[in-house]
Amino acid sequence: MSAEVQRVLEAALKLTDCERAELLTLLADSLGDHAADEEVLQAWIVEAKQRLEDIRSGRSTVIPAAEVLRKGRGMIEQARQRRSVG
Repeated sequence: MSAEVQRVLEAALKLTDCERAELLTLLADSLGDHAADEEVLQAWIVEAKQRLEDIRSGRSTVIPAAEVLRKGRGMIEQARQRRSVG
């Protein structure tokens, strides 16, 4: 790792989680030629419209974010407990 990369990394690690996430997105977006960006965007739009239609028609149901987070945290806690026992 060059000294410049090390300096940038140290500065980046002082940012908040949100700022680091934004920086990560910007850096990731700067890689490659971006030729497929529009195609990917269009695919996500099609997917989002299909998901919305599925919800409106009753083929899919929504789960409140608080419930998803609660269940996810519970699963993480169970995994931690299993790991500490075994």
